[in-house]
Amino acid sequence: WRWMDKLESLWKTLSFIHFVHFLWQGRYASLVDRMLGMRLTTKSSSLPRLMSFEYMNRILIWSTFTEFVVFLLPFIEIKSWFRRTRALFSTRPSAAASTESGERCGVCEASPPHSPHAAGCGHVFCYYCLKSEMMADEHFACPHCGTLATSIARC
Repeated sequence: WRWMDKLESLWKTLSFIHFVHFLWQGRYASLVDRMLGMRLTTKSSSLPRLMSFEYMNRILIWSTFTEFVVFLLPFIEIKSWFRRTRALFSTRPSAAASTESGERCGVCEASPPHSPHAAGCGHVFCYYCLKSEMMADEHFACPHCGTLATSIARC
């Protein structure tokens, strides 16, 4: 299976190189087209063209670019980006008020929190909510203040 892994990594590397070359010149739409030498050409030059090859190549470039972005999406921690954005634009109560009162869980909004525990920043959560969020995302940020939750303390 090692040779299969090496072959797969070679294919991915060649595909990336082809993608960059395609963005530069726009001649071959895929690596298979390049290997087989298949290009877009007219069958007869006497027929009028409704769409130019340049326009079609632009469409191919953008579709290839979107495929590349979709390829990169699994490597981006989208959940943590959403949390950080939500923490910036959150309309929840201030950090001091939620820390002092300790009335609601910062994740599920349970009032009062079940088995209340505080994150490193001092905000109160249900133990299950806080522990499951920290296990799911090792870079879990507090939804109230956005600080990285590294420790749990019983309230």
